[in-house]
Amino acid sequence: MCVRLGATYIGVFHRLYRDIWCPCREVGVGDRATRDPVLLAQPQAFRKSIYMTWIDLPPVWLFVALLFAWMTPGTSDPLILDLLGACLFAIAALLVVAAVIEFRRARTTIVPHQTPKALITSGIFAYTRNPIYLADVLILLGASLIWSSLVGLLIVFPFAMILRHRFILPEESRMETSFGAEFEAYRNRVRRWI
Repeated sequence: MCVRLGATYIGVFHRLYRDIWCPCREVGVGDRATRDPVLLAQPQAFRKSIYMTWIDLPPVWLFVALLFAWMTPGTSDPLILDLLGACLFAIAALLVVAAVIEFRRARTTIVPHQTPKALITSGIFAYTRNPIYLADVLILLGASLIWSSLVGLLIVFPFAMILRHRFILPEESRMETSFGAEFEAYRNRVRRWI
């Protein structure tokens, strides 16, 4: 029963990913965009509207993933899982605070779909290129442990892949265009996650 319920939630999570992600993509990119006449008929203004811009943010994806994890709590609640989850929350909070400090110091945008004015390579960014996305994954993992949610644990990897494809890769492309060889050297020196 638990496996069937988990598979159902993962299927719903995949459909959300597919249906929200694909309409925002350029027509002709990917298999669904090229074969779906409804998506092809939609004007580009709709696909890139402000509505979609505000929905397609990492905190929204994190909220959806947390909702799935919360809706399927486990039966056992060992203290060690609660402590481990709390530690992951604390690490995530430190990562976010350290990243925000560096963004403020560099006076550049923290919004995922915008092009930054500066390449940040100091502070926490000297250890990971994506500390806020790493924090999002740690928050989901910590909550899943605290709630003893098997489904939450199962969607950690798909959630990380959504972050990678929806946000990290496009950001890296913009950074490469904006900063060229400087970003390439930074990418070779610092890992994407940890």
